[in-house]
Amino acid sequence: MRCPDCNKFVPMATDNEPEANGDVSGTSYTCEIRLAHTCEECGTELRECNLEVSYDFADDLPTDVVFVGGTQQKMVVKPCSPDPDSESEEPMEHAFDLDGEEYSLTEKPVIGARGKALKGRFTHGVEGNVTVRCSNCDMTVEFYVEHDGEEASSFEECC
Repeated sequence: MRCPDCNKFVPMATDNEPEANGDVSGTSYTCEIRLAHTCEECGTELRECNLEVSYDFADDLPTDVVFVGGTQQKMVVKPCSPDPDSESEEPMEHAFDLDGEEYSLTEKPVIGARGKALKGRFTHGVEGNVTVRCSNCDMTVEFYVEHDGEEASSFEECC
């Protein structure tokens, strides 16, 4: 591809850090991740791709065992501890906020119809660890998310 700034045919740098913009609502995590390929000579962005990652971390919450009717067991999510300064004894609802997200690039070969990797064709995706924290009781939950990504040929041109 020809770079519009340095006016050369140059290879694209594919090792740029992904730009993540995550959000937490209840026990749902969604994130829009932008991948960019830049000119190796001058750093101008040549192509970009936006990936959408979502994850429901309700199953990752810590649980307690509750005995119902003698021997029956039931797993329930640990309640949010009341604030020690509060006079209320009622457990509060968890209010999760994004505490941190760390993403890294992945590159996987494209598999052809016969089950073999196609030479020179790769998908560019992301994988990462996300941490959310309850603002009421400081409970933290960590989970892993990934997106297989897109082939470089399907990235949109920036310029």
